[in-house]
Amino acid sequence: MDLGTIYTRLQSRAYYRSATDYLADVTLMCDNAMVYNAPNTVYFERARKVSFFPKSLRYSRAEAPFDAYARQIKGIVSLLPLD
Repeated sequence: MDLGTIYTRLQSRAYYRSATDYLADVTLMCDNAMVYNAPNTVYFERARKVSFFPKSLRYSRAEAPFDAYARQIKGIVSLLPLD
C-alpha cells in the first residue's frame, strides 16, 4: 500500500465505503513501511509518526468527509523526504 494508491482511491469516491476502510489502508501502509525499512531511516520514523493518525481519528469517532482525508494525505506527503 502507498500514498498514491490511497489518494487515487479517495479521489474516485467509490472505493472507500467508510472512514474505517480508509484508516485500514493508512495503517497497512505504515505497518509495511516499518517492516521493510530499518528503524534508523526517515521512512520508518515518518511511518511511525503517521501511524498515530488513524488511531487518533478512530477514537474521535468523527467520520470526516473524504475531501478532508484527501487534504490529510497531501499533508502526510509533505512530511516525506524528496530524494
